[in-house]
Amino acid sequence: MEKETLVSVITPVHNCETYLSKSIESVLHQTHNNLEYILIDDCSSDSSREIIKYYSGRDSRIKFHFQSENRGPSKARNEGIACSKGEYIAFIDADDLWVDNKLEEQLNAFLKNDKLGLIGTNGYVIDESGNGKGKMLADSKIKAGKISAKEFILEGVPVATSAAIIKHECINTCGCFNEDYFIAEDYLLWLKICQKYDMCILNIPLIYYRQHEQSLTGNKVRNRREKLRLFENEIITDPELMKQLGEEFQYKLQRMYCSLGNMYRKEGKREDAEEQFKKSFKYNINLFVTLKTQLYRMFLALH
Repeated sequence: MEKETLVSVITPVHNCETYLSKSIESVLHQTHNNLEYILIDDCSSDSSREIIKYYSGRDSRIKFHFQSENRGPSKARNEGIACSKGEYIAFIDADDLWVDNKLEEQLNAFLKNDKLGLIGTNGYVIDESGNGKGKMLADSKIKAGKISAKEFILEGVPVATSAAIIKHECINTCGCFNEDYFIAEDYLLWLKICQKYDMCILNIPLIYYRQHEQSLTGNKVRNRREKLRLFENEIITDPELMKQLGEEFQYKLQRMYCSLGNMYRKEGKREDAEEQFKKSFKYNINLFVTLKTQLYRMFLALH
């Protein structure tokens, strides 16, 4: 990729003083160094703003904007997109890290297919202290190469926000991040992009994806609920897309509703559990899942 190709890198920041410096440095140390680095501070109350000011004084590629109120990462990313000038846009969360040649590898991949709109990568999973957790962001069976919208939905292709780079033109065609979603907003944008452009994953670990132990279990219910809300609003309401996805997607919905219902059951949220079990029965595709859902409802009735 020609060195003059400008890449806009966008990071939303909210109270990330512990990790922010290393994240910024991983961007500034990229082997492809023609970039503008846009940091949007989402009303931090810690020293994040001072860290941003410090690095902006040391590197002219850094631009920043300080929000007066906390509006969430999607709004912050969209603010960054609005002032970006690069031919490509890459994203990195304030607690994640990039391998030095991350952008270079992805830009070279764009050269091989001018129809590509989005490229993701694999990555190392690390803990709060930066230690490896002994697993990758995606398993070794991840499909590299072109991925269709159907594959993306049915196979759950993992594209972490910090791993993604898109052509700027995708924003004009597909829009920005949907600010109505706080968890799956990146998933929705990737889905829209892969419906209009080629999309691929490089099965190379080019990011360090940080998992916070305190959030792993506490967010499971919320994550599942938000993913299903996105499916209900954006996919189930699209007859053409539902036709393409067929029974495989209905089976996926059946399992997800059953699983969410059981999560609510374990939390003692009877009404929420029953609501999800009823939704699971609407997609009566797999007999085993149907029987499992009925069993969970029996447990619910007995307690």
